[in-house]
Amino acid sequence: MLTNLRMIVSLAEGTTDQVRSIATASEQQSATSEQISHSLDDINRVSLETSEAMRHSTQAIESLAHQANILERLLTDLKADDSASHVGAAAQQ
Repeated sequence: MLTNLRMIVSLAEGTTDQVRSIATASEQQSATSEQISHSLDDINRVSLETSEAMRHSTQAIESLAHQANILERLLTDLKADDSASHVGAAAQQ
């Protein structure tokens, strides 16, 4: 009878150790899941910031291209005016 009780106590202790191991593993898994969640939040934030920066860059490039077109037209007009004034000056001589 005493042997049976010792066996039961031993099994109970073994079960308790297993439950503790499972609890420890569960806590570690929970901590890891929380770290992953924070990392995903950081990735999402960086992605949104990058997207916003790219949107601003696109707007700046479009504005710069528009200004370059205006400058090109102005230079063309100046060259045409300069050519016309040379032709007019030559005709007066």
